[in-house]
Amino acid sequence: MTVADEAPGGGRRYALLLAMGDSEYVREVHGGYFGVFVGAFGCDGDTWDSFRVYDGQYPAPGDLDGYDGFVITGSPSDAHGDDEPWILRLCEFVRTLHAMEKRVLGVCFGHQVLCRALGGRVGKSSSGWDLGVRMVNLVTLDELQRFEFLKDLQELPTSAPLIQIHQDEVLELPPGATVLAHSEKTGVEMFAVGDHVLGVQGHPEMDMGILHHIIDIFVETNTITVCILL
Repeated sequence: MTVADEAPGGGRRYALLLAMGDSEYVREVHGGYFGVFVGAFGCDGDTWDSFRVYDGQYPAPGDLDGYDGFVITGSPSDAHGDDEPWILRLCEFVRTLHAMEKRVLGVCFGHQVLCRALGGRVGKSSSGWDLGVRMVNLVTLDELQRFEFLKDLQELPTSAPLIQIHQDEVLELPPGATVLAHSEKTGVEMFAVGDHVLGVQGHPEMDMGILHHIIDIFVETNTITVCILL
């Protein structure tokens, strides 16, 4: 098994599937995106392995049963565009995990890859980039508690602020998927398939420092042409 990083523990075991490299800022401040995601989602006792899927690193097939969950990160690449071999391989890997009913969380690009891999459709937003912090509207607590992995929720706000950095979005849900959240700009901010697949368009793992750093890069490189800046 090729392991890029590991956070030791004695509890659950997770695989972080990195779909992008680290910027100098993220390395210096957070120890890379590995540190960002483990800091946001990890609990004491968990073990996290990370794999640079954009470089062809994956857990060995025989190790998949040993993971309690998988997380797919964001990426500057399009989940729907040119059929890059590494993205096609990632889609195939998602289908393998889905068939095993392994729990998978996809964030931004990861959210879109989940949609594509499982039979939905992803494309560019007709209104351009969404960049900033946007209020996301959630379905009711009763609706969320129908999912086994969310049944322990005791309370939930009707909406919540979430960092957004994307110009692509889910256009058609995969078969069997349910929308769990939407926003004024994006119809599918969050979706689930069964009790094991969850896609989130925004960035719950990020802080404002990372958002401002990415905005600075976009400005310097003239990345943004049409934008809803919040």
